[in-house]
Amino acid sequence: MSSEPNKPSSPGLPSPETAASIAEVTFVGPVPPPALLEHYNRISPGFAERVINMAEEEALHRRQQENQSLQAQIAAGERQSEANVAHQREVQRAFARETRLGQWLAFCIGIAAIGAGSYVAAREAQVAGAFIGSGGVVGLVSVFIYGRKQRPGA
Repeated sequence: MSSEPNKPSSPGLPSPETAASIAEVTFVGPVPPPALLEHYNRISPGFAERVINMAEEEALHRRQQENQSLQAQIAAGERQSEANVAHQREVQRAFARETRLGQWLAFCIGIAAIGAGSYVAAREAQVAGAFIGSGGVVGLVSVFIYGRKQRPGA
């Protein structure tokens, strides 16, 4: 025997005083493997059932949360769709108002051109009056025709 107490008795083998083991168990999922559940039950009877109940309750809670999230996303999409429809309606109303205003202003300009042409023609300048009156009307008609050809869907 040697005088050193921690020296191995056989070369390459540890002495019983220094031997140690470490075990690590991992698993994936909410429920441990059956052997581990059986071990839990030996330590504390009914513990395995509590673990399984906890996993079932967690799964139920997760599904409820996912369902609530999905319902919220659907509702948000519906609100967005309603907002888009309302916006489109407002755009159409604004376009109709703008169109009506343009038509009334064109009517006023046409009446003014005809009136000015008639006034000039009555003052002994028939040729100038004809150009003023017909030029204003022809200009407005050409703008209406050209504008409709340029507008998409017209």
